[in-house]
Amino acid sequence: MEVLLREGTPTQTGGALSAQSSELTALVYYTPDLDLSRFQQLLAELRLHALPFERPALVDVKARHIFIVGDASLTDTRTAQAILDLHGDASAIVLVNATGQTALCDQLERDAGGVFTCLDAPVTIRALRYALRTSLRQILLHERDRRAQMDLDRRASQIADLHHVGVALSAVHDIDALQNLILTKARGITSADAGSLYLIVDEEQVALDSEGEPLRDSEGKPVLTHVKVLSFNQSQNFSNPSDFKAFRMPLSAGVAGHVATTGNVVQHDDIYQLPPDVPYIFNRAFDEQTGYRSKSMLAVPMINSDGQIIGVIQLINRKYREDVTLTADNVDTEVIAFSHEDRDLTLSFASQAAVALDNNRLIENIRTLFEGFVTAAVQAIESRDPTTSGHSGRVATLTVGLAEAINEIGRGDLAEAHFGPEDLREIRYASVLHDFGKVGVREHVLVKAKKLYDWQVQGIRGRFGVARAALESRFLRRKLEHLLRHGPQDSAEALAQLDAEFVRELAQLEASFHLVRKVNEPSVVDSGSLDQLRNLASLTYPSFDGDEVLIEPGELRKLSIAKGSLDDNERLEIESHVTHTYKFLTKIPWTHDLRRVPEIAWAHHEKLDGSGYPNGLTAEQIPLQSKMMTVADIFDALTAWDRPYKKAVPLDKALQILSWEANDGHIDSTLLEVFIEREIYRLTERGSSS
Repeated sequence: MEVLLREGTPTQTGGALSAQSSELTALVYYTPDLDLSRFQQLLAELRLHALPFERPALVDVKARHIFIVGDASLTDTRTAQAILDLHGDASAIVLVNATGQTALCDQLERDAGGVFTCLDAPVTIRALRYALRTSLRQILLHERDRRAQMDLDRRASQIADLHHVGVALSAVHDIDALQNLILTKARGITSADAGSLYLIVDEEQVALDSEGEPLRDSEGKPVLTHVKVLSFNQSQNFSNPSDFKAFRMPLSAGVAGHVATTGNVVQHDDIYQLPPDVPYIFNRAFDEQTGYRSKSMLAVPMINSDGQIIGVIQLINRKYREDVTLTADNVDTEVIAFSHEDRDLTLSFASQAAVALDNNRLIENIRTLFEGFVTAAVQAIESRDPTTSGHSGRVATLTVGLAEAINEIGRGDLAEAHFGPEDLREIRYASVLHDFGKVGVREHVLVKAKKLYDWQVQGIRGRFGVARAALESRFLRRKLEHLLRHGPQDSAEALAQLDAEFVRELAQLEASFHLVRKVNEPSVVDSGSLDQLRNLASLTYPSFDGDEVLIEPGELRKLSIAKGSLDDNERLEIESHVTHTYKFLTKIPWTHDLRRVPEIAWAHHEKLDGSGYPNGLTAEQIPLQSKMMTVADIFDALTAWDRPYKKAVPLDKALQILSWEANDGHIDSTLLEVFIEREIYRLTERGSSS
């Protein structure tokens, strides 16, 4: 048998092999104790290029390479270790065993693992061809297996991403943030450099006749109709970010319009090279304005659970490396086509996104519906008590403003207090509906502005009228009797005395009625007026059943109310509106983020020292939101300019009264400080834009 390899100077392969280097299947590294000059034709046949293995060797460990190693070189431990270190899935070792030691082959196969062949010297061309072909085949199998595993890992990662994206989509409720997240995630799972999001929306337009002229109704006003248009809502571009403003376009416009109207997927390796028969064009305006180069594109429809197309996700320029900024110079080398897997994944994601958008729209519609219900409910309340019209809205504005100020200040006892968007919405609903229970209070009690009801005042006025008529009748009778008895000549002085007596008694009667009108006002009654009221109890007037009192006992009790217009029973009935509010609000199936609305509204008349109502809660038992509403409620009640039965208290006086309330332990002094310091009270000034 001939000796294949001999020690000597390594031989480079010829120029023919060098010319084919771009088509080589692998590189061959051989140790210095071997000579491959006799096998140049075989190496060329197999498209292999041979290079001597020198220490330290610079070898691309990711490239395919075959080490042909002589056993003599393995006596050098450094060379042996270098070969073992460089050996991997993309490499193979062919050992030429010139000494015939089988133990050496066994040891190297055990240490190297992977693709390994042991040939005894001298080696024939046939044996080497078989060894090299086997090595190449095994390397290719390893590469295929590695690619399959990488693809499997990538698919598993993308599926996991889809799951996480679905969770993320369901957690976002802000419509703009949701749309931005959809586009970001779509780009992420496909490594797209840029993307756009389009939604199909209804738009009100003027209806046109067959000749394109506006249709008009009987009054000459344009007839409006709802048409579907494509809203360009979001745009992202990693390499060329720019300011974006949403706009609308006809539903059939461009690639997105085609996808939106047909439900077809549009996928192109180069959007500039469209086939002539496609029913759409690509608008290059952005590219021309910015110098960007759109190349690969994938546009998929967003189809909801009802099978309706609600929008389009359009992705541009899938990249090898996500962090690379595309330029005109590197777009051809860095951009790759979207794969079928990308299409399938994006379709699946688009369906999730469509459901998320539908759910978000449904939530918004429900919120709008509920807002309408709340507005109608408040109007219903205020229509029963027009004197407090606007009060609920102003209290809501002040309370929410105070909460926002607390978010900004955060000091002292309020340092840990923070109200997010949902908390502020909860506060607003509780504030707007805090007086809804007034619907359960009798209307004449609810709107009672003075101590006596209007019909009671009219009854008293009527009795005083009868009393006056009786007084006049009595004195006229006395004058007539005197004239009949004494004649006109002797009656002048007596008649004058009777007139004077009538004037005195009439003045007393009118003074009594004036006193009634005076003490009927909801102001504080002094002790002198109370004594005069007691004297009214003895006043009578003649009726069919004999003499009756001018002021009935129940009316006297109401006129004797020391302060305000309500007696104890009426005040309890008014105060019951808080409990009615709570009972009504607990009937509403609030969402989790609004679950405390009934509790917050229920406690807005509680005081820190426990003297409030309806439950006599103390400071630690009253929700912070209720404490804020209490400050706002008292302030608005004092300063309301639209109350017909009282004048608005000046601002400085109202703030002084609030300070007294805080000093008496009724309201939170820290909240009042923020209310005054941040001038929250100005949010409801007349003419305020808020």
